[in-house]
Order: sequence, then structure tokens, then C-alpha cells
Amino acid sequence: MLKTVPLHDECAGQDHLLADDGLEGRNETAESPARIRAVLVDGDPLFREGASELLRRVPGIEVAGSFPTVGESLAAIGPSDVVILIVEPHVAHGDELVSALVAGSGGGARVLVLTEDGDSGLVWRVFLAGARACLLKSAQLDELVSVVRMISQAGAERFVLSLPRAAVGRLRQGRGEGELLTRRECEVLRLAADGLSNSEISNRLFIAEATVKRHLTNAYAKLDTPSRGKAVHRAFELGILPGRHTGREKVTR
Repeated sequence: MLKTVPLHDECAGQDHLLADDGLEGRNETAESPARIRAVLVDGDPLFREGASELLRRVPGIEVAGSFPTVGESLAAIGPSDVVILIVEPHVAHGDELVSALVAGSGGGARVLVLTEDGDSGLVWRVFLAGARACLLKSAQLDELVSVVRMISQAGAERFVLSLPRAAVGRLRQGRGEGELLTRRECEVLRLAADGLSNSEISNRLFIAEATVKRHLTNAYAKLDTPSRGKAVHRAFELGILPGRHTGREKVTR
């Protein structure tokens, strides 16, 4: 049986996971399921390499690589790989990282997000961006392995969530508190509500016009609306945009 115990890393000051040495030296039998390719993405080299080493000991899992950034990982990701993405609390665009991983793999990669605090807004956004699972970074190794195996199965159209009950309870509330959209998406939509064109929003926020279009497209999808005007209306309705919705906002198409 796979055993895991919490390991306190004195150098990093974080709780990590240690698998016992009984994992090493196990041979896969002819009846073993197909090997699962996994790729890890995390900016913390200590955690990234430690997690990679532990997963390499697990029968049936092949670690195809570990990388500090999403961009560096894309060349190594296959169409059905499981990508374990660690999102730190200070990273506000975890959903964009998930979107980049899914798009970069042709839509086939199964992204599993590990987060430290179980932020309900983040969970909702990574779900909408195409993640297949979200766990706490402090999860036990056997729980992580179980979820990796679950989402790696062909045709497994599910979202696996393992978080404290309090965080799960805030998921519904988060939809009305501005957490549905990222900070940048809210900024772009606010300016669109003020009547600015894509070009004007680009100049105001010092970002490319293509980036403006991408943020608006993401906002339409998250708000389940087909157009700019309806997205603005829906954002006011949900309280995502501050102020009172009059229905007479100047929206440039």
C-alpha cells in the first residue's frame, strides 16, 4: 500500500510530501494499465523537483518533464498528458495559465491545479478555463496520484475538486463578487462599458489590441454572453462591475 507522510522542509518552510521507499523497485506487471505521462509546472524549484522525484517512484506514471513556466513546458506536453500546475497565491492569472496549457496542447492536456489556499475565485476561474481538477498543494501523495489517474482516463469528462468545505461553500458566492472575471478582464469590460473602442482600451491600459480582444472573448465566455453589450449588462447585473446599471451605457461594438 502506498504510504505518505507530511514532511516539513526546514529550508523552504513549507509542508511537502514524502513517499516511503517501498515505492521504489516495484515492477509493473502485464496487467498494469497504460503509463500516464505527467508534466509539472511550478516556479518553486525545490517543490517542483521534489514532487517530480516522488511521482517517478509511482508505478504507471512517467514524468515527462518539470518546468518553471508554462511557456517552457509547452514543447514537452503531449495531447493527452496530465499537467500538474502549481498556482501560488500571488499569481492572479492562474486561469490564463490553464488556458495557455490547454490551447498549447491542442485541447487535449488534462490540467490539474495545485493551490495553497483553495481560493474560491481561483477555483471557479480555472474550471472555466478548462482545468480538470483542483487540489490543495498540501494534499497527500496518494490523493494526488488518485486524481491524476482519474482525469487521465479517456473520455473522463469530469472536474475533480478536493478543498476545505468552507472554500467550496464560497464558490457560488464568488460568482456575484467579481471573482468570476480576472482583474484585467474587469478593467477591460469597465472601459468597454464607458464606450471605449478596442484601440482606445489598448492605449489606456498600455496593452496590445489583440490582448484586449482576448480579455473580452474570455469575459463573454465566462458570463455566457455572445456580445460586448450583453456582457456589460450581465456584469452589472451580477455586481461584477461597480456602479448602477442604467441600460444606457455607451458600448462601442
